[in-house]
Amino acid sequence: MKNSNKRPYIISYFFSPVLAIILTSSCASTHQITIEILVPGQINVPLQARELVLINRSLHHDSADDTTSRKKESQIVMENIIVREAAAGFVHVVNDSPAIDSIRTVDLPPADTMNLVLPPDRRTIDSIAGSDSSLVLVSLEYFTMSVTRGKSWRYGYVMEEEQLAAYYGIELAVASSSFWRTFLPSGEIILDEFWQNDTLLALSEGTDIDQALNNLEDPELLYLEAAYWNGYNYARRVLPHWIKADRFYFKLGSRNMRTGHALAMNSQWTDAAELWKMETGKPGRSLAAKAWFNLAVVAEILDKLELALELANKSLEVKASGQTRVYIDLLEQRIKERKQLAEQVG
Repeated sequence: MKNSNKRPYIISYFFSPVLAIILTSSCASTHQITIEILVPGQINVPLQARELVLINRSLHHDSADDTTSRKKESQIVMENIIVREAAAGFVHVVNDSPAIDSIRTVDLPPADTMNLVLPPDRRTIDSIAGSDSSLVLVSLEYFTMSVTRGKSWRYGYVMEEEQLAAYYGIELAVASSSFWRTFLPSGEIILDEFWQNDTLLALSEGTDIDQALNNLEDPELLYLEAAYWNGYNYARRVLPHWIKADRFYFKLGSRNMRTGHALAMNSQWTDAAELWKMETGKPGRSLAAKAWFNLAVVAEILDKLELALELANKSLEVKASGQTRVYIDLLEQRIKERKQLAEQVG
């Protein structure tokens, strides 16, 4: 059984424009929920590849020679810690992906940085994979990071000791760039080669620019977080992964709608659906359309996507709604993605 590698200090939210439309349509008559859905990776790793080997080729050699200063040596150690954090972000996604059963990591510092365009040589691959055809190899070939101070601005003024004082904000950009390669042990079948470029923005405030700078998070933590998300984001490119998606349903309009909402709050979705279904035959088109919509949401929660689409279309037939059209588009996209997931997960 796989264990997720949780990182409590990393917080990130992803909203698609389509979901934003749905969320902005919510009001007091609706209740927002969050569900987890499986989405496909952008490449198709063969189904028989159930074990993944991550080859970290972007590390420096830890041992320093006699000419290496202590400052240089400590810098090498820190850079290796940062690079391993990128690997940790990648591993986190792999551990949660149903496409891969197990993962192991191999640290392989390169002899030089001139051959990053070439995969590991045949001898190296054989020493890692042997004759195992159930492996997929992912190599982190190169990793670099830069930090720039972005714009600073004055928010305005605040009262301090009965006097107006300026209040400033500042932005720090931590950019990470990495080169990844996904391939099969034969070395002749390269599935993906990709530069993963990400930027982490850190914002801080203060009564002057210096205080705003001092209030920034520990730079080393920012570097680690930026590296982590870089590896995390590349893994999401390669493998199917879980994401959180926002949905809503209607909770008002009749006693059945309200009681159904109370049941749904306790995850009693099938019981709630029975009550909402009673409202689909009522004369009022608005209430009936909302009830059909709710039934579609329940079907999606139960992973019955085709049924959810059918019920959402019934809601639209009863009464046209922009919210329902957006939801239908989402369901159609999920059904399309499910066909791709079948090729990636089975």
